[in-house]
Amino acid sequence: MARPKEFDVEEALDRAMELFRRQGFEGTSMNELQEAMGIGRQSLYDTFGDKKQLFLRSLDRYTARGRETMAAPLFAPDASLPELRRYFEEIVEFLTPRDGNGGCLLAGAIVELGADHPEVASCCRTNQRSLREAIRKALKRAQVDGMIRKEIDCESISLVLMGKLYGMTLLARNGASRAQLRKSVKQLLDMFTS
Repeated sequence: MARPKEFDVEEALDRAMELFRRQGFEGTSMNELQEAMGIGRQSLYDTFGDKKQLFLRSLDRYTARGRETMAAPLFAPDASLPELRRYFEEIVEFLTPRDGNGGCLLAGAIVELGADHPEVASCCRTNQRSLREAIRKALKRAQVDGMIRKEIDCESISLVLMGKLYGMTLLARNGASRAQLRKSVKQLLDMFTS
């Protein structure tokens, strides 16, 4: 009979996810993971597998959490320009926390591992496609509602906004302020409005 877990698996995964978000995959050691997660090495391996498997589970959890929280309004069937603006506002808040520990686990994973780890690249691409499609649909809805000019190509603009999203992640990591990012998002979105 297997012994019951003596730790909260979801809480331990959240701690690993946060450590990976702050330090990246390569910058995080197994000892740091054990300490942050509050579990022993054998429990870590038995429950989560090796470091790469733990990282992939962290990416999946991070993506699901983002969709359930910040991106939830954007994925609503009637999402339009207000939801798109709200989403970018949430992203700016997330990337510029008061403690200075901002950053995006997915963006970091793409930069650090994307080309060399097919599983990581696949996870990131899946998330990008899903998010870009939600942005495209919100733009299209805003266009139908007369909030965005009719001549705007929503497909192309969704890619521009994805670029903005990932660019803000790097800018925030390099010291861009919350006010600067808010202003840049507002100006970009205002360029498309009617």
